[in-house]
Amino acid sequence: MNSRWLVWLLFFAAWTVALTAPVPSAEELPLGELLVTRRVLVAKAVHIAAYALFAILTGWLRVASRWRPLLMFFLMLHAVATEFVQLHLSYRTGTLGDVLFDCLGIAVGCGLSWPWWLREDSRLPG
Repeated sequence: MNSRWLVWLLFFAAWTVALTAPVPSAEELPLGELLVTRRVLVAKAVHIAAYALFAILTGWLRVASRWRPLLMFFLMLHAVATEFVQLHLSYRTGTLGDVLFDCLGIAVGCGLSWPWWLREDSRLPG
């Protein structure tokens, strides 16, 4: 397996687990008081940053152009699916707003890695 795919799969697994695992209360974390007062801002920033990184890693995979739209669809499907799963977990809450923040992160990540997303197939390694 290509090392790029391994990195991507590890991130996919880690982020999926993070989105479905119980979240400790902010008071239990370092800087907990600061997080409590800024909880929503921090949570949304994490969603955007993580999905931006997910999009960057996906562009970094160097797949053929015909598969890139499918990968983009997969990123957005992951955002929707994890929020849907959260709706059925007693310790998490899934929201449409988070899906929108996730998609914003995907757009930011694609914007930051646009040369990877738009490169011609002829420049891909054999």
